[in-house]
Amino acid sequence: MTWDLELEVALNPRSSLAADRQHGDWYKVRGLRMEEELALAALDKLKSLPPRMAESFAKSFTKGTERLLAQQDKLLASHEKFPPMLLEPLVDETPLQYRRGKRRAMTGLEIAEERERDASRQRR
Repeated sequence: MTWDLELEVALNPRSSLAADRQHGDWYKVRGLRMEEELALAALDKLKSLPPRMAESFAKSFTKGTERLLAQQDKLLASHEKFPPMLLEPLVDETPLQYRRGKRRAMTGLEIAEERERDASRQRR
């Protein structure tokens, strides 16, 4: 019991699998092909095992699948709670002020001192 992609594409060339193969769009089928192949491989392995080993294999496969589904549900819930979005752009509220003939901008202290000097000049 194996799944043959070439046969599927040959039988139904207009299927989504044929389109996926032709265009190379992995996200179009969202990994379904890989999951189907994995499920069929697990079934083949289960059929080939002796009864005692088959039961333990099935239990461990079920346990692993349930754990994976639980983790995926947690991820989905966290993505719904905090949707991905860009942060608001930072606003530069203080434009840099330069003194005449200087290469660097004035610091906050220098700006305050300059304002005090200007205010004292205005008062005189």
